[in-house]
Amino acid sequence: MKNKVHVGQPGLMLLDSYCRLVTEAFGPCYLVGECLTRRDYRHVDIRVIMEDDAFCDLFGGTWSTGHNSTRWVLVCSGLTKLLTFVSGVAVDFQIQPETWSTTFFDGQPKVRIGGQNPSMEKA
Repeated sequence: MKNKVHVGQPGLMLLDSYCRLVTEAFGPCYLVGECLTRRDYRHVDIRVIMEDDAFCDLFGGTWSTGHNSTRWVLVCSGLTKLLTFVSGVAVDFQIQPETWSTTFFDGQPKVRIGGQNPSMEKA
């Protein structure tokens, strides 16, 4: 099943290019949220879903508290600003631990971006 991505060009192409770098650094990137379901999306949600142990090693705390660390805030807000600047598209970037992401968003559509053509195949 294919998902329609409502992000136009060149924004999507630029996001794909920069998400390749993010993928090399942190793991696979996914488009999620409104940009997959609405033409009038507010922003593009991009997520890296990281194994719980790797997330805790990088950001400290536990999978349920690590997203409150200073390092997590700096990485996510910095990449949000960078991706927004280079693509011209409003972006909300987050790295999420696998258990947290699965608990709250399992079954929601997501599309890989960065390192492969975002052909909109359902992930």
